[in-house]
Amino acid sequence: MASWRDRAVACSHSCRSAMAWAKACSTWSTRVTNVPDDLDDLSGVPRYLQVARIIEAEIRAGQWPPGQPAPSRNQLAERYGIARETAARAHAWLAKAGYLVAVPGVGMVVTPARRWPKDGSHS
Repeated sequence: MASWRDRAVACSHSCRSAMAWAKACSTWSTRVTNVPDDLDDLSGVPRYLQVARIIEAEIRAGQWPPGQPAPSRNQLAERYGIARETAARAHAWLAKAGYLVAVPGVGMVVTPARRWPKDGSHS
């Protein structure tokens, strides 16, 4: 692997120390520090499905009681560091599975437990 000096030569900044190089020239991924690590990008499971399964587990655990609004797209996007469209896909999956229903003017609301899959297994 190339040293920071070798990489600094290739960049357009005049980096004179490792710290200067890290601040000015490191890649975006090395500078992201506040993205939660709840999601596993190497699992092969799509991110929307990982988020949906986490929310499903929270609903089953009672964190989001029936009749109450579920986390919004924006809240999911911020919490998991995902795009709003990815959050929308998670909502759609949960709605198809019977955990959420869209209520105009409110958002996605948790459905009564009787609408949930009995064993938690669904596709």
